[in-house]
Amino acid sequence: MHPIGLLCLTPLRLAESAAHPLPEAPPRVAAAEGRVTCTEPGLLARDQGLPGAFSETLETEHFLVAWRPDNADVTEEALATYTEALENSWRTEIDEQGWRAPDQTDACRITVLLAAFDESWGDTGGYADVTEAGGVPYIVLNTGWLAYGDDWTNTLVAHEFNHASQFAYNVFWDEQDWWYWESTAEWVQDGLYDDANTYIWSLWAYLDTPWRALDSMEGAVQYGHFAFNVHLEEAFDAGTPRAVWDAATADTNVRDAVETATGATFAEVVAGYSSRVAAFDVAERAEWLEALGYFELDPWTHVNALPVDGGVDGRGAPHERGQNFLHFQMDTDHGVTFDFNGVPDVEGVPTAWMVTVAEVGAGGAVTHGWVEADAAGAASVTFAADPAVTDVYVAVVPFGEIGERGATYTWSAAAAPAPGADDTDDTDDTIDGPKKNEDEDEEPVACGCATGGDAGAGLGLAGLLLAVGAARRGRPTPGRSS
Repeated sequence: MHPIGLLCLTPLRLAESAAHPLPEAPPRVAAAEGRVTCTEPGLLARDQGLPGAFSETLETEHFLVAWRPDNADVTEEALATYTEALENSWRTEIDEQGWRAPDQTDACRITVLLAAFDESWGDTGGYADVTEAGGVPYIVLNTGWLAYGDDWTNTLVAHEFNHASQFAYNVFWDEQDWWYWESTAEWVQDGLYDDANTYIWSLWAYLDTPWRALDSMEGAVQYGHFAFNVHLEEAFDAGTPRAVWDAATADTNVRDAVETATGATFAEVVAGYSSRVAAFDVAERAEWLEALGYFELDPWTHVNALPVDGGVDGRGAPHERGQNFLHFQMDTDHGVTFDFNGVPDVEGVPTAWMVTVAEVGAGGAVTHGWVEADAAGAASVTFAADPAVTDVYVAVVPFGEIGERGATYTWSAAAAPAPGADDTDDTDDTIDGPKKNEDEDEEPVACGCATGGDAGAGLGLAGLLLAVGAARRGRPTPGRSS
């Protein structure tokens, strides 16, 4: 059984550090013989409320691993798994990928406590933290996770070590940015162990409640937003998530850093992200679909017959930059007109709705676009008939600063005008633009949701017309993802 629960306590440690600033660590000079132990494991364990003597130790090039002699989980095989995973994390994340080495590790080994967590910890896998600002970090790992197998142990180590590196950047300390600590560490671990796919539980945490705010720390959704970094990687390049950390300063937040790293506005990036997730337009699409099937999730509202209407009011209404997804399985002989009406504000704060569209064409190629609703919260989208189009995915997203308060809306869908009908409204605009992705083999479809097959090379979004507000004049400014 895969663990479902709290993976990492690092953000809670961030909260403690923010409330009680740490003393500044004095600089340590590297010894001539190399790194030394700078954090005594027994003292650290007592400070962490971990009972017993952590008197058994094993040194590697970058780490001091310590455990209690009566911890039966820590076998020679387990030690080999831990130490190999720790050094692989350093080698891959620091030496190959270019993440910053944790503070003061030119002089100090990182102390890693292997501890048998009691029931009060729930299913926590571990955490990384520091005792001093700018000091060498430490890592605490729950040996109970060994029972889940090497994939879970390896990815847990890679996740926590990335947190140790994140401390060296000394950014994203505000609560609104804590989600990015976890989404980044969860994304990094998959890069180290691509075949492990232990992120499936994170997808559950996200796609079971995609309406939660993008920066929410509720329900473990922050882990599932590793998918945000998947979008940065696939829409820009593989180094973009790390570039976000490199671009940040003590005076910037995640939004500022994303804009610097990508050259796009944060709204454009999030719109592209929402559209990508709506269509599952990702390189590991088969694995994402497998996760949906395993957890019996279906995040879409499916539309297979017209006319139809719907909406969300109450639980499930999207929070700030949260998402609701709709899926139109297309009748290739008829187009669809989708009319959206969202509340213009939540408690006086404008909602700033955006409607994103992902159209699945021949061979599963996906093209993305989006449009802003007008000030009244209205938008109209027409998917013109196209024999190559199998499915259309829509995401509705409030971009206003409404926090974790739901924004309600209604929508309706009806058959579009027949091909050849006179439709010259100058509010229409055409979105096109190629999008590239990796070719994949034919993949299964979960939850009865037709997806149109593989994600492949780009396809122009011919026939997708967007008009903002039925009564609004002038041309909208559509977004474009590539």
